[in-house]
Formats: sequence, structure tokens, C-alpha cells
Amino acid sequence: LGKWHLAAVNQGGLLHPLLSGFDAHVGTMTSVGSAPSNGTYFSFEKNVNGKLVHVDGYATTDTTDDAIRLLDATPEPWFAWLAYNAPHVPLHKPPQELHSYDLQGPPQLSAGKHERAAIEALDMELGRLLDALDPAVLARTTIVFLGDNGTDDIATDAPFLPDHAKGTVYEGGVNVPLIVAGPRVARPGSECGALVQTLDLFATVADIAGVDPAAVVPPGTQLDALSLLPYLAQPERPSLRRWVYTETFLPNGPGPWISHDRAIREARFKLLKRTGVPDEFYDLLADPFEQVNLLGGPLTRQQAAIHAALGQALGTLLPP
Repeated sequence: LGKWHLAAVNQGGLLHPLLSGFDAHVGTMTSVGSAPSNGTYFSFEKNVNGKLVHVDGYATTDTTDDAIRLLDATPEPWFAWLAYNAPHVPLHKPPQELHSYDLQGPPQLSAGKHERAAIEALDMELGRLLDALDPAVLARTTIVFLGDNGTDDIATDAPFLPDHAKGTVYEGGVNVPLIVAGPRVARPGSECGALVQTLDLFATVADIAGVDPAAVVPPGTQLDALSLLPYLAQPERPSLRRWVYTETFLPNGPGPWISHDRAIREARFKLLKRTGVPDEFYDLLADPFEQVNLLGGPLTRQQAAIHAALGQALGTLLPP
């Protein structure tokens, strides 16, 4: 449900979600404003199982309506992936009943406020979806909410820097909300500080479904995902990972690339290797906004050891 946006135009077109294994897809194929979805948040084209349909209505509300309709009609057990367009650009003013902000003037002049209003509208609509589920169904459903990337550079607030935002491997680009609710959460309201990656959702969903994730990946494929269920049962347990990794590269695809930015972090320290610039090394405990590159001065013995270990680990992740 909602935005697909997975190179589908060149890989199966409007049927790409169905060819990827989903039983249904209702939503935009790209971000609102980009072909073939086009339009605005209030007038756009959406894909209904392989056919483009024009919609006049607020995209966040329309996606919620589709989710309520489909989940109500789908027998259990089901897995639903719900991807809202909001708060992605184009900046806009959501319907007034969905947010509490005073939005005056062009959105570009107060991008952060307009983006927060879009998030509040999304929150309202997500609440409407959960309220619409049968209480018994909701009680046995595991819900995972997460962001796909950080805030857009035009909407950042200090001390986050615009050049440390979406599209970068800095924390402002890759450290996103991850909230889990449902019957498998032993202590609702607790917080887990373990190192996790979005790819861990693959193993988590398989685990909930009683499926061995290693059994459903192609032969010879390295399985990087780890199930999050141990953390839901015991949020204070030690991290199952020593480090997490992320990268961004251009152009999209297998390469060759003109730029390739990579980052690896353990519990406290983070190493960045970016195309065309010196390496960066940060203490995220003392410097969560990555403003002081420790490689600009001498490292302590502990810092030097961790820097070397992260560099060695990063070396094992080089593409062929």
C-alpha cells in the first residue's frame, strides 16, 4: 500500500509490485510529483494492481482509506507494507483538520514547519487506521513503524546541518525512528539501545511467520538480516551486532559509480569514507551531530584501536 518507488518503471512497470510477490498493490509508483504518479498531494495518479487511476484527494488520507479497505477484506494471516508519501516533497499544506500548525505563506519559506505538519497529518491518519482495525485483530498484530531516511536538507533544524541530512551517511541521514508495538513486545514503552538495521525487518517478519529466513533467499546469498524478536522480549539484552553499515552511491545500480560514500559504526564510534574527501571518525556519544572529526588530531589508544577495527571491517565489505 502506498508508494512503491523501487525502479519499477524499468523493471515490470505497473506490474512490478505484483511480480515481486505481493498479492495486491494500491498506491503511487513513485513519489507524488514524479512520473508516472505526477500531480500534487491533492491530485495524482495511483496504481491499482497494474492500472493507473486518477485521484482527487489528499494522498495521506487516500492511502489510509485504501489500507482500511484492503485489511478489512483480507483474511488472516496477512502482511501489509504501508508506505506513505508524506512528508516527502513537494512541500504542501495538509488539510487543516489533520494538523495544528499555523502555515502562512509559501511552503518554501517555512519548510521545516510544513514538513512537521505533514508528519502530524500522517500520525493522525495512522491513528485512524489503527482505530479502524478490529480490536481482536489489532491485539494480535505486530506493528513496525520506521522512517526510510533522515529529514530533507531544506527542513533541518539546528544543530543538525543541511549537509548532514537525507541522502548522506551522517546520522541525520541514516539514524531514523524505529517503533514496534504488539503482543511480542514484553515491556511496552521500553527502549532498546542495540545496533539494528532496516534489513533486519526481513528476518523479523519471517521469524514472526514461523519461516526460516535462510530458507527463502537464493542459494549462495549471504543473509545479513537478524531477527529483532530477542530485543522485543528483552530490550536490555546486549546487541547482537558489533557494528552496522550503510552506503550511498551514484548512479543507482551495480556501477561503476562516480561517488560512493560508506559509513560503519559500533556502539560509540563511527567511521566514514566518502568519495573525494578525507576520512572522518566521530565519537557519537560526545558528538552526536558529527561536528568534530577526531582524525584532525591525535587519537587515544582506545580510539585508535576502534578506528583500526572499523576500518578492517569496512574493508571486508568492499564490492567486487
